[in-house]
Amino acid sequence: VCSKHELEIFQQFNLLLQLTNHKTENHSIWKDKCCQSLVFNLSFFFCFCHFFLAMRSTVLICCLFFSAFVFAQQQVIELRQSDFDHGTYILSEPGYYRLMENIVFNPNNVADIGPTSYESGDVQTSQYTFMGGKYDPAAYGIGFFAAIAISAQDATLDLNGFKLSQAPEHALQQRFYANIELADQPFLPNQGPHDFGDSIVSATRVVIKNGVIGLSSHHGIHGNKIKDVTIQDIHFVDYEVAAIAVNGADGLTIKRVICEGSRTDIPVYGTFSVARFLRPYVNYLHDNNYDGTIRIGGVQMDINDIYTDLRTSLNNAYSDIIASRNGARGGFINKNTHPDEYALFHNADGTLDGNTYGILLNKPGVA
Repeated sequence: VCSKHELEIFQQFNLLLQLTNHKTENHSIWKDKCCQSLVFNLSFFFCFCHFFLAMRSTVLICCLFFSAFVFAQQQVIELRQSDFDHGTYILSEPGYYRLMENIVFNPNNVADIGPTSYESGDVQTSQYTFMGGKYDPAAYGIGFFAAIAISAQDATLDLNGFKLSQAPEHALQQRFYANIELADQPFLPNQGPHDFGDSIVSATRVVIKNGVIGLSSHHGIHGNKIKDVTIQDIHFVDYEVAAIAVNGADGLTIKRVICEGSRTDIPVYGTFSVARFLRPYVNYLHDNNYDGTIRIGGVQMDINDIYTDLRTSLNNAYSDIIASRNGARGGFINKNTHPDEYALFHNADGTLDGNTYGILLNKPGVA
């Protein structure tokens, strides 16, 4: 198939042959010269076309490389403490994310929102999606379950040599938690202590690398039904249940990680978790003036009694464990000043009152 320009050249050549097609002694010489001229012109033309196309391809490739380089540079998202002060960082878009400092996760703490520990540590109503916030009320129904929730495809989280950890205060207040959750919610649909929603979006083609994952009231990294995830060059310390816990994986690589050991200064038993998780239900009944009663230990109690006792017990435990040490670790419930809370919640030996693991890999579903 010839281009329009090539066709015109061949037509001109044919015309020349017709004009010179006569019986002369110079006929063959003239025809040969015309052929030689045409071959030269065509060769020059095709060489020029190839040169142009080659140059254009080279320029195009250079532009593509340059664009990719600029794009890669633009896609580095730097994460700082201020990105975590008010709640979970939702990592839902592809890109390269890099910590720029140590992160201590303690959103909506007593000092910031008060008035007591009973109200603190939770997602505030104004932060839910129905109020214009970014947190789904179903997914975050039991609080801030992670410092970083990764539901993205094609993302890298580079800890950059820094440490990501839960503050002692939040570790007391939020008893189900992972420093990094590999999904947009902590449980599969129809599982767990709450209705988290009808579907889950899990991490796909994600790399987590290069740093320390510290204090956590449950997991260092936790995920459900993940795909093609790599965890490498991570040092895990002070987790309570597991450094890494994954329920269902289609491609998981774990390399050069250290799981140093579970936490040994846990101040409370699982009963404290139950008390914290009871609050929204007790609050609802209290706010709606529920008129039923219940007999506990031979004592008839109404919702006001239960609300007051629950609130007092949790605040007393917080006072001894956190406030008495200005937020530092190492606090325990005082047996003399708060004997009821001591009997209910105190963890005498500081270790977990349940199973603990380094790395837990399980089929989809609660382990």
